[in-house]
Amino acid sequence: MTFGQFKRHGLVFMWETKKGLRILDSIAKRFRTILKYWSYLGILIGFLGMAFIFYTLTKSVYTLLIGVSAAPAVSLVIPGVKMANGIRVPLIEGILALVTLLFIHEGGHGVISRVHNIKIKSAGAGLLAILPFAFVRPDEKKLAKSPLIHRLSMYAAGPWANITSAILAVLAMMFLVAPVMTGAFETTGLEIMGTEEGLPMQEAGVVTGDTLLAIDGLIITDYQEFIKQISEKNPGDVTTFTLQDRELEVTATNNNNNEAGYFGFSFYPKLEATKWYSNSLLRFSKFLNWFFILSLGVGLFNLLPIPILDGGRMMKDGISAIIKDKIRANKVFMYLSLLSTGVLIGAIVLPFMI
Repeated sequence: MTFGQFKRHGLVFMWETKKGLRILDSIAKRFRTILKYWSYLGILIGFLGMAFIFYTLTKSVYTLLIGVSAAPAVSLVIPGVKMANGIRVPLIEGILALVTLLFIHEGGHGVISRVHNIKIKSAGAGLLAILPFAFVRPDEKKLAKSPLIHRLSMYAAGPWANITSAILAVLAMMFLVAPVMTGAFETTGLEIMGTEEGLPMQEAGVVTGDTLLAIDGLIITDYQEFIKQISEKNPGDVTTFTLQDRELEVTATNNNNNEAGYFGFSFYPKLEATKWYSNSLLRFSKFLNWFFILSLGVGLFNLLPIPILDGGRMMKDGISAIIKDKIRANKVFMYLSLLSTGVLIGAIVLPFMI
């Protein structure tokens, strides 16, 4: 019995197999009707998401160029390593979240391929240096001959599966985990996850790992109450933050001309366990939190109209359906993909240059 084939191409390590394909067939067969309409909805979500992520990156590049903001809009995510925006994804929860969302992403492509009777030749996983990835290989000839709506729904299925699972993670946190956590922990402060370059909290000397105990003299025992207090601050307001070993007066700034005050830091409740299951519940809540963030980010990122991404394949087939002249359609797609690539590179590089 063979469990697959291991391959190596430079820094790419890959395991490819046909094992597990029956699971995709089974899911597609059992839930074919609901998955078919879910995949069609994914086409709409895919193009809307494509417009949103392109607009967000373009706006980020514009604000960087005019000097309003120096915060990066995108960042490479490596669990355990601090990102460009100063936030560090926890190692264990981050790895679990990444691996889970990657398999959901590729599983979405695979299942919807089978819903539309497009053969899957193989599936697998691998590493690009230290970055994990997963994949399914559809029958490209059968895919090319499929109706446009089937092709678009298959391309959109991966990002749409990530976005759907992100929504489910939020619902699970709100209605399942959060109510249980209320009685399992007591809030004893807020742990600083990261600070943004050049913004008030970093300028005041706050660093990742600091613990915030009080705001304006009020001890933090309620996470939601803290959110309410911080959101009521206006640009120019001086706020007193009490940390575990010092007290700081920090002046709020504006956030991209937003009227609300902004301090430029992220945080997570620091909790004291009161039940035997508290620590396990906390780890699960952190997993859900990062799973939501990373799933939404990966899903939207993959909708960029760049050839190697799902959004690129959607855009190419969409343009070809509208513009019948193949040469002209390819030119239009090339210009759009070059523009998108340029905006993406600008959003990544400019924060380090300005």
